[in-house]
Amino acid sequence: MKPIEFPEQNAIASSNDANVQPLPCRISEDGTQVISCWELTEADFERLKRKPRIYVSQMTYGGAIPPLFVTTDNNDLFTYKKTEKE
Repeated sequence: MKPIEFPEQNAIASSNDANVQPLPCRISEDGTQVISCWELTEADFERLKRKPRIYVSQMTYGGAIPPLFVTTDNNDLFTYKKTEKE
């Protein structure tokens, strides 16, 4: 999977770590939520057809584990009026 740009995006998160790629994202107005959009490669898609599972890794650096929500429908995330339907 790879992170991709999307219509609701308003920022690009980055890191000084060379192993971390820039992340197109939307940061909520109150700063409490960061949303990113990921596109499956053909290999990912074929794997999901055989075994419909997604694994998620979060870097916590020993801190609390923040809540995580994974979905395939952006309507689950964006409650304001969108200009484009996916």
